[in-house]
Amino acid sequence: MPCRGPRPWPQLLAPMPRSGLRPGEREVKKPVFFEKTGFSWAGKRNRMNREWFVCTMLLGLLAGTGLAQEPPTEKKLTLHFVETPLADVLSFLSDAAGMNYACSAKVLKDAPPVTAKMKDVPVSEVISSIARACGLEYEVGKTGVVAFFPRREPPSGQPEPGKPIAKRGDKPLFVDDFETSLGGWFAPRAKLGDILIEGHAERTDKPEDVKEGKGALAWDYNYGPGMVSAVMKTRRLDPEAKSLAFWLKSRNAPITLVVKVKERDESGYDHVIQVNVPDQWQEFTLPFADFNLDNDSQDENGRLDVDQVKEIVFFDATGILTQADGRNSVFLDSVMVR
Repeated sequence: MPCRGPRPWPQLLAPMPRSGLRPGEREVKKPVFFEKTGFSWAGKRNRMNREWFVCTMLLGLLAGTGLAQEPPTEKKLTLHFVETPLADVLSFLSDAAGMNYACSAKVLKDAPPVTAKMKDVPVSEVISSIARACGLEYEVGKTGVVAFFPRREPPSGQPEPGKPIAKRGDKPLFVDDFETSLGGWFAPRAKLGDILIEGHAERTDKPEDVKEGKGALAWDYNYGPGMVSAVMKTRRLDPEAKSLAFWLKSRNAPITLVVKVKERDESGYDHVIQVNVPDQWQEFTLPFADFNLDNDSQDENGRLDVDQVKEIVFFDATGILTQADGRNSVFLDSVMVR
C-alpha cells in the first residue's frame, strides 16, 4: 500500500511545466548534439550547411533506436511515484539523469499512471522498470536517446516485426499495405534542445486518401525552423531486394523528404525526394544502390547491405531547409521492396 502521508517527491504529482523547469528556475541549454560536435549556429553564410547538418543529426537521432548502448549506469536515483502520469515521470528522469527521450503523444496518453518506490537504483534499471510497469518496450540509440513504444503484437498472418518477409520469386514484396493497421509505424515525439520533434500517424480509410486497397498511413505534422517530424518502422527486408517502392501524396508542395534505412550496426543510408505537386499521388521507386551513407555514419564496407537493414524512416526536412512555418499531411500507401 502506498504511503498516504508526506511523499519524497510531491512536485511529481502535479503536471510539470512544458519546459521541464520548475517555477522560478531558469536554464539555457544548447541542443545536446551541438554541444558534442562544437558546431556553431552563427553566420547566415553557412545556413545551408547548418540545415543539412541538422537534418543529418536528427535523422541519426530518430532512427538510432537500436541497442547500441545502455543508458549510463554510474548514476543512481532515489524516487517515489504514486499514481504519477508517465509524462511527469519522464520529465523527472530527464532532469535527474539528463535523459533525452522520444515517444508518441498516444503512448503518454494511454500509459497507466506509475506507482514505484526505489532507492539508489541505476538509471538503466529505473528505465526498464518504468517501461515494464507501463506495458511498453524501449530501445536506446547510439546518441543515448531512449525511445518508448507499445509492445507490438504481429497481426494474424503477417510476419513478426524484425524478421525477414517471405520471398515470392520476382514479385514485389509488401512491407506494409495498411489494410488493417499501421503495422508498427509511428511518429516519434521529443524535445531535443531547441528542436521539437512532433507529429501524428494513424491509419486512414478515406477513399480520397487511399491509393490502393482499403487503408493508408496518414501523417500529420507542423513544420518550421525549429520543428521537424518523421514516421518510422522497425523492419528487416528481403536480402535480395533491389529497391524500395511506395505511393505518396502530400497536401502541400513543394516539400523535401528524406528516406532513410538503418543497418543493424547503426550505419544509416539516405535518399532525398522532392514532392512538387500538391494533393496528387506519386509512385516512387528508390534503388538501394542510390542511397548514400550518412555524414555521421561509418560502415565496414561503405555500401548499403539490404540483409542488414532494420529500420525505415521518412523525415520531412522542409521547415529546416526553407525556414518557413506551416502544417502538412502526407499519405503513404503500398510500401514494398522489389
